[in-house]
Amino acid sequence: MEIGGYKGAEEEMIFSSWLGDIREVIRPRQTAAARAIRITRLALLFGVVLRVACGLAWASEEDASKSGTASFRVFPNQVFTTGKPGQLGLYIGGEDWHLLIDMPGYERISEVGKPPEFFMPEHFLFMRHPASGTTASILAEKVPGADGERACREWHAPYTSKARDQTARHVGNRGTVGKVVEVERHGKRLQVFDSEDRQFGPRQAIFWFPWYRGHCFDIHFNVTSPVAEEEALKIFDSLTYVPGKPVGVEISRGFGFAGRTLMRLSVPIAWQYRHRPGPPGPVGGAELLPSSTPIASFLVFPLGTRSPGVRERSLHDEVEANRRSIERRMQFVSPVRQVCSTGTCVYFFDLSVGPFLSSDPHSYEYHRQGWADFDGRIMGLSLLYRDDSKEDAQRMTEAFSRAQVADLAVSSPRPAATCSNPAALSAGKKLVFTTGQQGQLGLHLEGEDWHLLVDMPGFEPDDSGAADCTDVFLGMSNQSTGIKVSVAAERVDGPTDAESCRRHYATRLQQTRDAIARDTPESGIVGPVVDVEMNGKIVQLVKARPPKSQVGGPDVEVKLLNWFPYYRGFCFTFFLVFQAAEAEKEVQRFLDSVTYVNHPPPR
Repeated sequence: MEIGGYKGAEEEMIFSSWLGDIREVIRPRQTAAARAIRITRLALLFGVVLRVACGLAWASEEDASKSGTASFRVFPNQVFTTGKPGQLGLYIGGEDWHLLIDMPGYERISEVGKPPEFFMPEHFLFMRHPASGTTASILAEKVPGADGERACREWHAPYTSKARDQTARHVGNRGTVGKVVEVERHGKRLQVFDSEDRQFGPRQAIFWFPWYRGHCFDIHFNVTSPVAEEEALKIFDSLTYVPGKPVGVEISRGFGFAGRTLMRLSVPIAWQYRHRPGPPGPVGGAELLPSSTPIASFLVFPLGTRSPGVRERSLHDEVEANRRSIERRMQFVSPVRQVCSTGTCVYFFDLSVGPFLSSDPHSYEYHRQGWADFDGRIMGLSLLYRDDSKEDAQRMTEAFSRAQVADLAVSSPRPAATCSNPAALSAGKKLVFTTGQQGQLGLHLEGEDWHLLVDMPGFEPDDSGAADCTDVFLGMSNQSTGIKVSVAAERVDGPTDAESCRRHYATRLQQTRDAIARDTPESGIVGPVVDVEMNGKIVQLVKARPPKSQVGGPDVEVKLLNWFPYYRGFCFTFFLVFQAAEAEKEVQRFLDSVTYVNHPPPR
């Protein structure tokens, strides 16, 4: 059967003709700028923009490497409830400790028609207190070099500043937004800013950045009154670090599919998981392996996104049509039933899969097939069970109805996740200016008595988040050539020439290459880091051939180029992504145009 441009063998009893109406979630979109967009996809696929310049680490690198495939990832930050009313547990996969925090009265935010705002790998939760209107967000990430709260505050400074600026844009001419200031409350160093909005009233944003065993936490509350502020501070006081992995709890685990779709599903923490290649589903799914129930496995998987016209048709009717199509071939097929939770319903039916042998623990009587629509994103459910495990099957179906699904790309990456080690944020403000020559840009470090010139005709700012990184001048793309460029500068101790800058970045560059290779499907190829001379410049190249299915076109070779020149106490990073055969001459002209000017730029 054909699914949104993908062709595969039909698997008996599983998900047949109606899938033709679903647009597969990673289906390439064709536009007039196909070549430039293909290069952009490649940059996103490999996750390389600013990885070397800013030390970006995959948010779930450790867990992703264990999952064994780039199309399936397990995100580390997980949430669970305890026996104490209002208490939540926070656990980072692979660690031998967890946190407890008291948040009575808070509810998960789940607004129909809006993607959950916390759907990115570092997030634990995004919640609201209905009575006070306070919102709460908690995330954590492992930060290289961070050794305490001060380092965490520096690490998160770009995010805090951007949150303030976004608030100011939202308030507009309806009110005012204050500056970010540091205060001490209950013995904790906090960052806050106030806003006054004639439409929505006064608010205060409160940020606390505690550190624990290499991880920087971001605990962010928005409060509307002094009473609500005091309640938030009490929640901060309740935070407790507990040794040991949590035991005997249901944990909200995050699964990523094809780098696009993220699903959070509550399952017992003891359950194992693995990736199961498709079919069913074009990118496979997460197979959960119960440890103590007579259920063979519990499989959940993305099927795609329904187009607006198709969304008007009832999912129940589509499932019923599918049920009827296989009813003639099966001994038993149940009617379509449903289990509903906030925002979605699971429509499912059971069919017999005999012959069944009660004496055989691996023999099952029924196969349950289910579908759920999460704001246009269709997820599938498949499980095998026996008469003596009907309650377990129902409990799993109900858990599936309470899942949360979103497009991972909607909210990632955050500015703080793209910047380098806090110890490296030592350079002054980066200034980019135009000169009298067409397409030429000037780059200046505030306080320095020199600047750079570089020719970039046809380049425009992209949405990579480069400009939000403290060490980065710019991130730009050229639509006609398909070249992506970022430029960064870092003040360094020790290096005195380009060779020492290359040594300075060598480990980080190799780690980046290895992470790309781990996250590239087997059908793709990622070569080694090699030194290449280009007009007297030594650059580091990584050649890659991504899978055809992920770039939306024929076989292409992509080059990831890093050039690390040195000038007056600074190591620069020029990072370029381009398609080898078509853009190498343009890349050479770009590198040759870099000029150092020994005086400040004109006023």
